[in-house]
Amino acid sequence: MSSPRVPGPRTFRVAAVTALVPAAVVAGWALIGDLSSEGFAATELDYARRPPELAVWESVLIGVGVGALAVWAVVVGLRHRLRRTALVPSVLVGLLLAGVGRVATAGVVGANIGYGLALLLLLPTAAVLLALAVALAWRPRARRTG
Repeated sequence: MSSPRVPGPRTFRVAAVTALVPAAVVAGWALIGDLSSEGFAATELDYARRPPELAVWESVLIGVGVGALAVWAVVVGLRHRLRRTALVPSVLVGLLLAGVGRVATAGVVGANIGYGLALLLLLPTAAVLLALAVALAWRPRARRTG
């Protein structure tokens, strides 16, 4: 009977890059804030998607969870020689997805045209950036000699 195969450094680098995406989504969601139209009653606004209604403890739990995920990703990345340039596209993917989420949950009067444009333009951009991050994470950083 053979022993189970242990994942290699490449697997950990790719996992670290993809783990930063949800952390950036939650951080971006909090930083962007509500984009609903001001000056109207909540009953007068139309929503493409209703924003999630979370209790304070749920928000704190999500924040702590993705914070721990981000710390894990950075530690694993440093341990397995992850290129720092691979982190930037994965964080941008998370911020783009947070922006799409905030536009989707914005209360507006009439049609939410921004949601359609965000889906049309930002999601393909996020897919390309995530592919770039994974490709950069696939190869290790070169060792310095000297």
